[in-house]
Amino acid sequence: MKLQHQTEVGAKPEDVWAFLQDTPAVVQCMPGAELVDELGDDRYEGVLHVAIGPLKMNYAGKASVVERNAEEHRIVLDASGRDERGSGSVQAHVKLQVAPADSGSRIDVVSDDSRLYVRFAATGLKSHMFIAVGDDEYQNPNFADYIHDLDFESHVLHKWAEHTPNLSSELRVLNGGHDWNVWGPAFQEGAKYAFQYVARKVGKRA
Repeated sequence: MKLQHQTEVGAKPEDVWAFLQDTPAVVQCMPGAELVDELGDDRYEGVLHVAIGPLKMNYAGKASVVERNAEEHRIVLDASGRDERGSGSVQAHVKLQVAPADSGSRIDVVSDDSRLYVRFAATGLKSHMFIAVGDDEYQNPNFADYIHDLDFESHVLHKWAEHTPNLSSELRVLNGGHDWNVWGPAFQEGAKYAFQYVARKVGKRA
């Protein structure tokens, strides 16, 4: 799974880069992250608190910085962890790049090999997924990488969910591009799909 995030800050790239060298300070800016120990050689031990709907997981693991390129203002790290209750694991290969922007600096974070495993059977909680994907998503030019195309990954995720205890899934393939008039109705469908289960729970309690 590939994840991307971009943000801009009102500071010079050199100042942002200098701040990123202070790992404890960076961790304090990450919601749910906790630094447990500095192991040396740019290796760290920590805990990541994650909430997905009713599921709450605490991933204890380690992260290693494999590249700090001061000239290019780039940091690359590998991280992995396991839920303390044994209900899942997470792996990530993350690239962080600082570049000039009109506001000061732009920070691009790309995780091109993120894997989140949740053992829904172990949690004992019933969960529901609504998956939406466009019919014109980016296609990897190298055919060998087709398994990383968003449309392929979405269908695989949907089929995996169908065969996972305590988990159900709905898949929507949206036609017509990425305009809001296409995706807006999908968000409404997703909300209806989620709230039907909420309504059932409220009805049972009443």
